[in-house]
Amino acid sequence: MSKENLSRRQFISGAAMGTAGVAVMGMMSACAPKVTGNGAAAGDAQSALVNGFDETTAKITATYDTDVVIIGAGAAGLMAGMNLARTGRKVIIIEKGPTNAVANFANCAGPAAAETKLQADENATVTVDQMFQHMYAYSRTSVNAALLHNCIANSGKAINDMLDLGIPMVLNPDTYGVGFRARHMLMARGQDRVQPIIDDITKNGGQMMTATAGAKIIMKDGQAAGVYATTNDGAIQINAKAVLVSTGGFQGSPEKIEKFMGVKNLVSLGNNLCTGDGIEMVQAAGGVLDRNFCTLGNEGCGSNHKCEGGPYSAQFGMTNANLAFAIYGNLMVDTTGDRFMNEKKIADFPLALGGEALLRAGHAYVVMDAAYYEACSQVGIYEYLGKPSDWISGPALWFPVVSDAPAQLDKAISEGWAFKADTLAECAEHFNLTNLEATVTAYNQLCDAGEDTQFGKSPNFLKKIGDGPYYVIEYEPATWSTNGGIKINQHCQVIDNEGSPVPGLYLAGVDNGSVYTAPYYDNEGASVGMALGSGVLVSQSIDSYLG
Repeated sequence: MSKENLSRRQFISGAAMGTAGVAVMGMMSACAPKVTGNGAAAGDAQSALVNGFDETTAKITATYDTDVVIIGAGAAGLMAGMNLARTGRKVIIIEKGPTNAVANFANCAGPAAAETKLQADENATVTVDQMFQHMYAYSRTSVNAALLHNCIANSGKAINDMLDLGIPMVLNPDTYGVGFRARHMLMARGQDRVQPIIDDITKNGGQMMTATAGAKIIMKDGQAAGVYATTNDGAIQINAKAVLVSTGGFQGSPEKIEKFMGVKNLVSLGNNLCTGDGIEMVQAAGGVLDRNFCTLGNEGCGSNHKCEGGPYSAQFGMTNANLAFAIYGNLMVDTTGDRFMNEKKIADFPLALGGEALLRAGHAYVVMDAAYYEACSQVGIYEYLGKPSDWISGPALWFPVVSDAPAQLDKAISEGWAFKADTLAECAEHFNLTNLEATVTAYNQLCDAGEDTQFGKSPNFLKKIGDGPYYVIEYEPATWSTNGGIKINQHCQVIDNEGSPVPGLYLAGVDNGSVYTAPYYDNEGASVGMALGSGVLVSQSIDSYLG
């Protein structure tokens, strides 16, 4: 397999797809765990129930004392634990999952990082400043600049440490044309990926606890002093001088998805054990929410809850080839039947801009005529459009030819997310797309003129809706992970509602709302890359705090 052409799909479906990968695919179903408890507002730490836990009635089966307790063994938690243990700090890491191989970090494709050994080896070094300038400009000042810079500045150390531990990776090409090669594709996955880090932690005295869920942060005299956690055998108390929360987001919580994302139908592609527990715990301990919440869209194809089995098989093929049309850049309309954006933006950046566009639309419908549908099924969209030079990511499509789409169409129709008819009027009536016919008429006029005066889509993508039969396919937003949550400063300290740090309380990874922008960054691997960098950064901050 050529590293120049390595995609997320090729990585996950290749030789690295072991039993842990199959297990995590089962967690990608729509059966997300529910959050229990009533939550809590900032400042209610001493009295409110958090995650349904009440320490006054809980039976504490064991008590532990440590320097640092880390809640969540994903990218940030493991990296922080490794670095703190190396400095001689006593560390306990608790993980909600039954193993250390279920976190998104254990199974994602790979992180973006700056100034790594791998980049130097290939004469492709991305400087910290180059990466920072790109990402901060993209954020339009919506993130904490100092925090972003610090995370990027520590991302290279995280990658280099992993390389030193023997974790294999290759440097990805610049898939989306951002101007640099920052993504490092991790070739091991599941337990094979995280075990070298865990071994290093335990070698240096750290302790790992799986099947142990953080329930409530212990606050004493206004500062974090440990955590209550639940296990299969009951509750435990871990007393600590500093607490780090890194619980991996909230994609498994329908309630938080609706609250923070504004939709009920977000299809989860990742770890549904991430239910926002950490965000809730930190709020109860005095932390506040930041404003940025985003998803990492499905860059391989489209998604729909009605599609049996989800978008992907265990080998990362599509369960139904008719899912692919979502990111091809053809005419797309909203629930009223109106066009709502330049569809090429989804084709260009399906992970970032596509994820945001579908999240905002809630439901979106691709409209095709017979010629378009048949061409995509027979020669592929990139060939059909004439290999447009302005479609940088076109050659990297996961599914360039959807030859199985016609044979699988009836199943999509029976499941309720696709429709085929001889007239557009029938399609409009089926999905209640009131303005569809008028939209197609106006769109065809733009195609005839060769200029999209409505949204500015490239002429290469302006394909007129001609003769039927017609195909309309419904898509919904999806996410590999959520980004966003708690407000933190440049040292990963949790900030209260007066802008002051909560002593002893830290947060890193995707639970933080201060380094991730909406839409998601256009340089792939930014989510896990910033999580790793924040893990290194927060270890330094905690070490300094402990003195």
